[in-house]
Amino acid sequence: MKVKLKYVLWTAVAAVLLYFSFREVKWHDFISVLQQCRWGFVLLSMVFGALANVIRGLRWRLLILPLDPEVRRGRCIDGFMIARMADYVIPHSCEFIRCGYVTSKRLAYEKAIGTVLLERTWDIFVLLMLIIAVLAMRWNLFSSFFAEEILGKVGGNGFNYWWLVAVLAVVAMLVVSYFRSSRARKVMQGVKDGLVSFTKMKNKGTFLLLTACLWACFVLMTMTIIWSLPGDLGLDLIDGLFIMVVGGIASIVPVPGGFGAFHYLVALALQSIYNIPFETGIIFATLSHESQTLMMLVTGAAAYVYEMLKRPEEKVTVEQVRQDSGRNL
Repeated sequence: MKVKLKYVLWTAVAAVLLYFSFREVKWHDFISVLQQCRWGFVLLSMVFGALANVIRGLRWRLLILPLDPEVRRGRCIDGFMIARMADYVIPHSCEFIRCGYVTSKRLAYEKAIGTVLLERTWDIFVLLMLIIAVLAMRWNLFSSFFAEEILGKVGGNGFNYWWLVAVLAVVAMLVVSYFRSSRARKVMQGVKDGLVSFTKMKNKGTFLLLTACLWACFVLMTMTIIWSLPGDLGLDLIDGLFIMVVGGIASIVPVPGGFGAFHYLVALALQSIYNIPFETGIIFATLSHESQTLMMLVTGAAAYVYEMLKRPEEKVTVEQVRQDSGRNL
């Protein structure tokens, strides 16, 4: 019941954000611009998106290998793609579902969660480094956006930071209470084993190389959408990096599939920093988000069908995945 309530709540938030994003769009002009787009670049962006998913599956396997030497590349890649498809229905369920998908006699669910936690920690670290990098390269241009449009929205409008302190205190008490339970100790032990798996990983250089390739794909996904738009927006690689970072920040909002949050924040960034009309920013955000959504749904469905047809002896049923992952949603 709580999961359903959260889903309804965040779906409503996504609907509100979509409304504010598209409320002043002139649909005749919107469609006209789409017709002028260079769709070959949009397709190329989808290719880079699919390649990023493959890289994430391969990189995740490197973390699993010390815990389960028999885990296969295809299973990790397919599990990730299937979970990403499910993420559009249940926000932020990807990590739990893909762990349920690769769970085996050798690899306990809790240990799989540990490998995902380590993987996400690396990505958060890279995202933070990129934020620092873009701010350092063009401080005067980018710092105002983070200060006024992101931090300013939190600090303004009568927001009292003591409320934040109070909320953090309550969360801390709940966390301490949870960690005292036996179930929590089992989970934390699994997480610890997953973190230790990195120290046991033989191919650390390969892991770092795949991480670099992954983020290169993310940047190219953004740049190809910029190139697909008619005319010249005057945006270079550094600008594409900044827009990608803004999109990464938008993904933190737990709305289904990132709908609304991505559109609004990216369009706002383009308007605030580059004086690009909000309507043009919405077109960019729509092309970027919806092309990747289509790619995720197609590759996820293809991976699921492939697993069901080609690997019946190893397949994990939907019910098994739901039982493993549902307790953690």
